[in-house]
Amino acid sequence: MLVSIMVDNKLAEAAELVSQLWGAKINAEYLVSKRKEKHFNRAKESGIPWMVMVGEKELSGSFVTLKKLEKGSEEKEDQTCTRDRFVEELKKLL
Repeated sequence: MLVSIMVDNKLAEAAELVSQLWGAKINAEYLVSKRKEKHFNRAKESGIPWMVMVGEKELSGSFVTLKKLEKGSEEKEDQTCTRDRFVEELKKLL
């Protein structure tokens, strides 16, 4: 799992979300950068199948976007869910 924070200076957001995933025994890492391409490259290079994405829109609305990645394409399906339920939703999808 890659927690992708698309807003600079939001390391605390990344740490909080990753901690929730670790608490649920889900392997996760994070990246904080405005460059969307950097996040997708990191996921592809590491063979990460799912991304938890947080940008300005998600921060203001207290939700996250879940993206499933597939070989040969950047993204397959997107889902949004509230921050308090994202771990539960991911567990269903995994």
